[in-house]
Formats: sequence, structure tokens, C-alpha cells
Amino acid sequence: AILPLDLDHPTARLQRIVRSASPVAVLTTPEHAALFGADAPFLTTPDWDAGTAGGPAPARSRPGDMAYVIYPSGSTGDPKGVAIEHRS
Repeated sequence: AILPLDLDHPTARLQRIVRSASPVAVLTTPEHAALFGADAPFLTTPDWDAGTAGGPAPARSRPGDMAYVIYPSGSTGDPKGVAIEHRS
């Protein structure tokens, strides 16, 4: 599953979301890496222009598998994730 993040959001919100979601990795660009703080999980800045080819075949997902997690703005100010399955 992916966790899309809006880099226009305040840094504190981005860091709270990353702590809350506990992602396995954060993919970002070198210029945005500092936004996620020292607590960020495995932080990687792939060479987006390298155009990697090959690699393992993508896993097949099932309808009940999670596709993404979204953190909508809430009235409490404390972001809460909503998991969206592939069937949705």
C-alpha cells in the first residue's frame, strides 16, 4: 500500500503522519528528505531519472488488500489514517 503525502502541508503534520502510519520506507527526493525528520523509517532517495527496468514482477493484489492510506484533514487536528482496499 502507498501513503501519499502532500509536501505543501506543514512539516509537523507530515512527521505526525509518518509516525502514525509506520511505513516500511519513505521514498522522496533529496531536497525533501529533511521534512520527515530523523525518526523517519528507511528513507530512500532513488534516482528518479535513472529509469530502472526489470526487477521482480509485481505482486498480484486481491480485492481485500490495502491499496493506500489517506490522512484527510479532520476536525480534531490530529490526523487519522483511512485504509482503502483495492476493491474500492
